[in-house]
Parts: sequence; C-alpha cells; structure tokens
Amino acid sequence: MPKITLSRPVALFDEPIREVEVREPTCAMYLDLGDPGTVARNPDGTLFHVEDREVVAAYIKRCVVHDHVEALLMQLSLEDGRRLKETVLSFFYSGGAATSSASSAR
Repeated sequence: MPKITLSRPVALFDEPIREVEVREPTCAMYLDLGDPGTVARNPDGTLFHVEDREVVAAYIKRCVVHDHVEALLMQLSLEDGRRLKETVLSFFYSGGAATSSASSAR
C-alpha cells in the first residue's frame, strides 16, 4: 500500500500523524461507486476527462487507512489533499499508485 508523507503533520486526538496509508480500491468499491470520472468530447472532436468530485471524494474516504478518516481529512493541507487525490486516482489511470512517487514532496 502506498504511503503519503505529509508536508505538514497533523495532530488527531493528540497523536501526531506524519503519513497516510492508501489502500487500493476494491472491486466492490468500483461496483458501488463506478469510475471517478468520464470522458467528454469538445465540439472539435477532441476528448477530455471530467472528474466526478463526489465519486473521487468517496474513493478517498474509503481508501485512506485510518480509524477516523473524516477527522483526518479535515486537517490535511491543500497540498497533501491534492497528493492524496492523485494517489487514489493513479489506481485508475496509471496502473496503480507507486509508493516512491506518492511519498515524494512536490
């Protein structure tokens, strides 16, 4: 499972959290939530990807390995939240998350 090293550790119930572990989405999650986005077509025929914010958020909440996911997510910085989102989406679009890229700071 990939781990994201937080750029800014957070405290949850007086316990410092410095990294977040992300599990791979399961088939059951996929059957329940579907794809995290869809492909649309511009008038000129080019294709582009449109994320479904609610589905992406649901995958993040289900894939983060922590007993208090909602409380943890509320404290993450924007930078760490974006890296978390990229890590979860990488399971769908790049063949799976790579621990080394997920842990590297931007």
